[in-house]
Amino acid sequence: MDVISLGNRTDLALLELGGSEVEDCGDHLVVRSPHNPAYWWGNFLLLDRAPAPEDIHRWMDRFAAVLPEAKHRAFAIDGTDGTLADLDGFAERGLSVEASTVMTMVSETRTADLTSPMKSGNPGTSRRLILCPFQFACNTERVIEIERSISS
Repeated sequence: MDVISLGNRTDLALLELGGSEVEDCGDHLVVRSPHNPAYWWGNFLLLDRAPAPEDIHRWMDRFAAVLPEAKHRAFAIDGTDGTLADLDGFAERGLSVEASTVMTMVSETRTADLTSPMKSGNPGTSRRLILCPFQFACNTERVIEIERSISS
């Protein structure tokens, strides 16, 4: 499945860095966190579009088949448009529905703007552009190391 939403892409990348598994099934992804089967947004189906109300039972059955240890049901819908009304079929089955708004950068920002010291806050603080997934992973590993040393 080609994930469109940058919010979903980010969530999936972070889940994978945390040890979750993502299985591509064509029209949906199965996200599993075997180390934490009770984690709702670590064990869910990401659908490529909102299903028709008459197809909700099929997705409920699919969830039970691929995530049998989960006591919950969690579905995410990929895309950048749509309304809560598109999810009425889930609501009719007793599931809570909500929409999320994700902030993204819509215009190119100059690298100099990202690496210069911030205008407010701590003058010793700076921000920089992460240029590739490798840098993201290295930074994530560094944050995890810092958190571990603080909690020790």
